[in-house]
Amino acid sequence: MDQYDSDDEDSGRPGAPVDIGRLLHAVMRRWRIIPIAGAVGALCGLVYAALMIKPAYSARATILWEPPGDSAEPSDRSFLTQVDSIKLPVNLMEVRKRMKLRSTLDGIKDRVNLLFDSDSHLVVVEVTDGNGKHAADLANTTIDVFLEYQKRAGRTRGEEHLQNLEADIEVAQAQLKNARDAYDAFRKQMGVSDFGLETKLAIQKAAELRQQADLSVAAALSEEARQRKLTEEVAHQAPTTMGGTSLSNPDLMALSQLKSQLAGLRAHLAPDHPQVQQLEAQVQALEQRIKSGGSTVVQGAQSVMPNAQYLSLQAGISNSKITKEAEMERQETYKRFAQEAEKRLQQLSEAEGQAQQLLSKITLLETRTTELEVQRVRVRDQVRNASADFRVVTPATIPEKPNPSQRRSIAIKFPVTALALALMGILGLELKGFKVHTAREAGFWANAPVIASSTWPREQNTLSVLVDELSDVVSSMRGTTLVVGARVNEVPMAREVAYWLSHLSGFAERGIVGADEPVVGPPAAVAGQSPPTVEVAAGVGATSSGVALVRRSGTSAARAVAQVWDGAPTGPSLRRAARLADRVLVVMAAGTLSVTDVAQLRSRLGRKGGIGLLLVGLNPEFVKLPDRVGEVDAFWQARIA
Repeated sequence: MDQYDSDDEDSGRPGAPVDIGRLLHAVMRRWRIIPIAGAVGALCGLVYAALMIKPAYSARATILWEPPGDSAEPSDRSFLTQVDSIKLPVNLMEVRKRMKLRSTLDGIKDRVNLLFDSDSHLVVVEVTDGNGKHAADLANTTIDVFLEYQKRAGRTRGEEHLQNLEADIEVAQAQLKNARDAYDAFRKQMGVSDFGLETKLAIQKAAELRQQADLSVAAALSEEARQRKLTEEVAHQAPTTMGGTSLSNPDLMALSQLKSQLAGLRAHLAPDHPQVQQLEAQVQALEQRIKSGGSTVVQGAQSVMPNAQYLSLQAGISNSKITKEAEMERQETYKRFAQEAEKRLQQLSEAEGQAQQLLSKITLLETRTTELEVQRVRVRDQVRNASADFRVVTPATIPEKPNPSQRRSIAIKFPVTALALALMGILGLELKGFKVHTAREAGFWANAPVIASSTWPREQNTLSVLVDELSDVVSSMRGTTLVVGARVNEVPMAREVAYWLSHLSGFAERGIVGADEPVVGPPAAVAGQSPPTVEVAAGVGATSSGVALVRRSGTSAARAVAQVWDGAPTGPSLRRAARLADRVLVVMAAGTLSVTDVAQLRSRLGRKGGIGLLLVGLNPEFVKLPDRVGEVDAFWQARIA
């Protein structure tokens, strides 16, 4: 966008992009078109309403959406989807086939209107037709076709669901078989038929073995205490005893000895102990023998005899040691068996965890398979008894009277539309080409002040008015003013304007600057000295390749110089000449340049400030509009930096 000037001034662009006054003049200039267009539109509206608008009848049927009770929570999206399926092409084709219609599917679709409420799930099927009976038949047929479509769709969905269930059941059964095989293989590997029972028995066995080991420890401790007691008793007994000379009966002596031993054994053994029972039997046998007289009395000499009680205690100590050692060995055996039982129990516990996982998987797969089979039974039932999700609440009946006519609204819309089109056409013609016609538009798009607007040269007698307006500013004009034509066609008018500026400022003729000639400006006046002589390029008919120099002197000549650019309308020479001048006055013919051309003036001249516009050839209709826009006085006082 470098070719367009986008730097607005601090105060904003002068003027307006489109002069509303020009548009109003255009409307006033062609005002006769507006009533004519309104009359033609009204006539066309009456003819169209009379010939094209015919009486229409509307028949309505109401259906209610009732989703299955076992389905998920019904949603508005599902409801809207099913409502939209009423006007599917496949349904409309079936309606057309049943009613033998010649209309297109779009034509039938336009005649069917759906009214529904998402909260109540009521759907109203409204059909409009030129015949009331035909409208009712079309509405009822549309609903019948839709309900059949619903049943087919439900049956199709059920069959697809059933196929998916069959596949899922096969997969679940295969997984269940694999899980059971894995569990059986694991049981065989562990040598267990029932992990729960085996674990329970292992726990009982380990407990019993630990109990037996504890009992063996207690028995060993008991024997140890008995040994201490017998040892203390032995310490108080002598190993032998002295006997005298007396008549003796060997059986009685043996009986006495056996009774002593029996008394010693009874002191530390139970009555049912084998040794006690054996001694009791011997004692009874001797007693029977003595009672029967079978014993012999013997006279003996005095002798040393073993102490029977001492011997009995010694025998008890010996037996206790043997019993203690047996209990200790029994304890070690039970402890070893208990360790083996606990090891087996630990193996069963670890295996039971893995077996529990396998059993859990089997249980889940059995539950899944059962659920799928239940679903399969239910879906099969749904497929056999497929039903629609909608129910007819009220069928369509023949309407008693036609719909309100649209003829009046059509008759009103036609003239209003015609008036709007006529107005738009007038404005479009006026804005055609986006040309700049007024001072407001020129000032806005060029972003520069418009010093004056004139109908000259369209009206030759207005040149004097333009000259008078220029004479008002000559007194404040200083330095060099370069007059440039916006196009080649405006160069003669630029020469005329430069001539009058030079004439009004004291020069007899205007200066002409070509592509090869620099702008010649008056030197600055020095205070207290007479104005210097100024050389001005002048001469009527001078070309860009050469100019005549005319010497002028005087106070007025030192104040201002007006020169006209007679070279190419674009290029570096023009920009250099524009930069050397204090200000540039662009002569532009109204209605000849587009807004883009006007917006490029600053880029063409190579400067941002010190540019003014003189709008000539103004349409006489626009003389009442503003002829000056922007900071005009600042333009005439502009000086080169």
